[in-house]
Amino acid sequence: MKAAPQTPERRFFEPVFVARQPILDRESRVYGFELLFRQADNATEARVADADTATAKVIIDGFPLVAETMLESRKCFVNFPEGLLLKQAPLALPREMCVVEILEDVRPTPEVLAACRAIKHAGYMLAVDDFVGQPELLPFVEMADIVKVEVLGASPLRILELAKPLLARGVALLAEKVEDREIHHLCLSAGFQYFQGFYFSRPEVVSGRKPPVGVVSKVRLLRELAVPETEPERLEAILSSDAGLSFRLLKYLNSAAFFRMDKIVSLSQAMMVMGQNPLRKWLMAVLLSDMAHTPIGREVSFQSLTRARFLELLALGRAKLPHSPDSLFMLGLFSRMDALLGQSMSEVAAQLPLPEDILAALRGEPGQAGKLLGLAADLEDGRFEQALGVLDAAGVDAAEAAKIYAEATLWAKDILG
Repeated sequence: MKAAPQTPERRFFEPVFVARQPILDRESRVYGFELLFRQADNATEARVADADTATAKVIIDGFPLVAETMLESRKCFVNFPEGLLLKQAPLALPREMCVVEILEDVRPTPEVLAACRAIKHAGYMLAVDDFVGQPELLPFVEMADIVKVEVLGASPLRILELAKPLLARGVALLAEKVEDREIHHLCLSAGFQYFQGFYFSRPEVVSGRKPPVGVVSKVRLLRELAVPETEPERLEAILSSDAGLSFRLLKYLNSAAFFRMDKIVSLSQAMMVMGQNPLRKWLMAVLLSDMAHTPIGREVSFQSLTRARFLELLALGRAKLPHSPDSLFMLGLFSRMDALLGQSMSEVAAQLPLPEDILAALRGEPGQAGKLLGLAADLEDGRFEQALGVLDAAGVDAAEAAKIYAEATLWAKDILG
């Protein structure tokens, strides 16, 4: 069976890295995302020197990309430095999506306060960033809709002391840098409405817990498909046994992404057009996405699929990487299975028929594959300096990597439907 050509690029973006960190509500539903930015053309610089230019690039290039990769419309928190607040730059973004974050180093001068009032009057939500009780930020707090309280390292008593007067003002509180279950529960009881931090993308391992039967069957299929020599007959059997999978495959191949003039109307035709290995990867991606039964699980699936496609495309474009595109796709795809299954990564890795260096990377052990997985995680979390260092060491152009990452996020959204 011939291999199908790579899906053609459908959208083109400036070379911009945009990380999106999920913000959850009290029911652990995704309320929105904080956007973090890095201009790839400035990759050789240690820092983005002009904060106004950096944020302007988010508006021009980053925001449309994030909006297109949203599984559903969500609030987007964007950091605005003083200069762009004075210019009322937030007015360039849709008010129904944009939450204007006032950075902690912005001075509450009469001019800045007047600009913030005008932005709020125009229908935008205002958020105060990194509040830890600074009295100089109180003028912003008085007009804010949301106050982001940094809880990392704060004692329970201090968190309660910060929350009480803010709640009395009628503002919504967002706990940022939530690292563990205890702090999350404390902030819930203290009246916080929103939450942001690494805790929400880490697995909550419960002794004796087993995934539901439907998830177990999907894990078995994933394990079977992880073997590169999967027989075409087996692929067809998997598709034929699940009408939903067959429908989704035909819908995917007939979408605008493929620029096809003729319609794909049968499984045999779909398999011929797509090719065995691309079809195998598509099946794995869809099975993984079906394992997410919660909103945050859906976001974790989105991260897994983005990592898989990004690492695969990176390897396809850079032959000097010491791993095949297929191996790196598997690495990204299975890299968040611990969070989806509520198991340790050691338990997950023990079930996968992957090369030992890929399994070692999944377990967090050092090595080249681990560095590439760390690269994908750094881009997700906005650790751009670390990510650019890995790209430089691998000889990968940062601007090209930014375009690949953008295409990977769009592919992940298409898979999730």
